[in-house]
Amino acid sequence: MKKSKNNIIGDWLEKHGDPIIQKKVEQEARELMGIVVDFSSEKSERIIFHFNKAHNQDQTIPQWIVKHKGQTYYVNHLDSEVGFKTKETPDNDHTKGSLQFKGKLLIESVGDVKTAIIRK
Repeated sequence: MKKSKNNIIGDWLEKHGDPIIQKKVEQEARELMGIVVDFSSEKSERIIFHFNKAHNQDQTIPQWIVKHKGQTYYVNHLDSEVGFKTKETPDNDHTKGSLQFKGKLLIESVGDVKTAIIRK
Protein backbone atom coordinates (compact mmCIF):
# COMPACT_ATOMS: atom_id res chain seq x y z
CA MET A 1 0.00 0.00 0.00
CA LYS A 2 1.39 3.36 -1.02
CA LYS A 3 1.51 6.09 1.63
CA SER A 4 0.05 9.46 0.83
CA LYS A 5 2.18 12.57 1.11
CA ASN A 6 0.24 13.68 4.22
CA ASN A 7 0.95 10.36 5.96
CA ILE A 8 4.66 10.58 5.17
CA ILE A 9 4.86 14.12 6.58
CA GLY A 10 2.72 13.14 9.58
CA ASP A 11 4.91 10.09 10.26
CA TRP A 12 8.07 12.20 10.02
CA LEU A 13 6.69 14.89 12.36
CA GLU A 14 5.57 12.22 14.84
CA LYS A 15 9.04 10.67 14.82
CA HIS A 16 11.19 13.82 14.64
CA GLY A 17 8.96 16.69 15.69
CA ASP A 18 8.50 20.01 13.96
CA PRO A 19 11.86 21.85 13.95
CA ILE A 20 10.18 25.28 13.97
CA ILE A 21 8.04 24.39 16.99
CA GLN A 22 11.06 22.77 18.70
CA LYS A 23 13.08 25.97 18.23
CA LYS A 24 10.23 28.09 19.68
CA VAL A 25 9.88 25.77 22.68
CA GLU A 26 13.64 25.98 23.35
CA GLN A 27 13.54 29.79 23.05
CA GLU A 28 10.61 30.10 25.45
CA ALA A 29 12.26 27.72 27.93
CA ARG A 30 15.44 29.85 27.86
CA GLU A 31 13.42 33.00 28.52
CA LEU A 32 11.61 31.38 31.47
CA MET A 33 14.95 30.31 32.98
CA GLY A 34 16.51 33.75 32.45
CA ILE A 35 18.96 32.50 29.81
CA VAL A 36 20.14 35.08 27.30
CA VAL A 37 21.65 33.95 23.98
CA ASP A 38 24.71 36.14 23.34
CA PHE A 39 25.78 34.41 20.12
CA SER A 40 24.60 31.52 17.95
CA SER A 41 26.19 30.14 14.78
CA GLU A 42 24.14 28.27 12.21
CA LYS A 43 27.09 26.67 10.42
CA SER A 44 29.49 24.03 11.76
CA GLU A 45 32.93 25.67 11.94
CA ARG A 46 36.26 25.54 13.79
CA ILE A 47 36.21 26.65 17.42
CA ILE A 48 39.31 27.14 19.60
CA PHE A 49 39.16 26.80 23.39
CA HIS A 50 41.92 27.53 25.91
CA PHE A 51 42.66 28.70 29.46
CA ASN A 52 42.63 32.44 30.22
CA LYS A 53 45.86 33.30 32.11
CA ALA A 54 44.36 36.59 33.32
CA HIS A 55 42.04 34.53 35.53
CA ASN A 56 45.07 33.66 37.71
CA GLN A 57 45.51 37.33 38.70
CA ASP A 58 41.82 38.27 38.88
CA GLN A 59 39.28 35.57 39.76
CA THR A 60 36.39 37.73 38.50
CA ILE A 61 37.65 37.31 34.91
CA PRO A 62 36.20 34.19 33.24
CA GLN A 63 38.55 31.20 33.26
CA TRP A 64 38.17 30.18 29.61
CA ILE A 65 38.53 31.74 26.17
CA VAL A 66 36.58 30.60 23.10
CA LYS A 67 37.60 31.86 19.65
CA HIS A 68 35.33 31.59 16.64
CA LYS A 69 35.72 33.32 13.26
CA GLY A 70 37.99 36.08 14.63
CA GLN A 71 35.80 36.79 17.67
CA THR A 72 36.89 36.11 21.25
CA TYR A 73 34.40 35.10 23.95
CA TYR A 74 35.26 34.89 27.65
CA VAL A 75 33.27 32.08 29.28
CA ASN A 76 32.95 30.38 32.67
CA HIS A 77 31.95 26.97 31.35
CA LEU A 78 31.93 24.87 28.18
CA ASP A 79 29.60 22.00 27.20
CA SER A 80 30.28 20.05 24.02
CA GLU A 81 28.38 17.45 22.03
CA VAL A 82 31.40 16.93 19.75
CA GLY A 83 34.92 15.64 20.22
CA PHE A 84 38.06 17.73 20.02
CA LYS A 85 41.68 17.74 18.83
CA THR A 86 44.60 19.18 20.76
CA LYS A 87 46.72 21.93 19.24
CA GLU A 88 50.17 22.54 20.71
CA THR A 89 51.69 26.00 20.18
CA PRO A 90 55.01 26.00 22.11
CA ASP A 91 56.28 29.16 20.36
CA ASN A 92 53.22 31.21 21.35
CA ASP A 93 53.90 33.42 24.39
CA HIS A 94 50.23 33.54 25.38
CA THR A 95 48.94 29.97 24.97
CA LYS A 96 51.02 26.81 24.79
CA GLY A 97 48.08 24.63 23.80
CA SER A 98 44.38 24.63 23.05
CA LEU A 99 41.49 22.38 22.12
CA GLN A 100 39.97 22.54 18.62
CA PHE A 101 36.34 21.66 18.01
CA LYS A 102 34.26 21.58 14.84
CA GLY A 103 30.64 22.42 15.47
CA LYS A 104 28.01 25.11 15.93
CA LEU A 105 28.76 27.57 18.72
CA LEU A 106 26.17 28.90 21.13
CA ILE A 107 27.08 31.38 23.89
CA GLU A 108 24.49 31.73 26.67
CA SER A 109 24.38 33.88 29.80
CA VAL A 110 22.55 33.39 33.07
CA GLY A 111 23.33 36.45 35.16
CA ASP A 112 27.12 36.86 35.14
CA VAL A 113 27.85 33.25 34.13
CA LYS A 114 28.57 32.67 30.45
CA THR A 115 28.48 29.18 28.95
CA ALA A 116 29.77 28.10 25.54
CA ILE A 117 27.86 25.19 24.01
CA ILE A 118 29.22 23.34 21.00
CA ARG A 119 26.67 21.32 19.03
CA LYS A 120 26.85 18.98 16.06
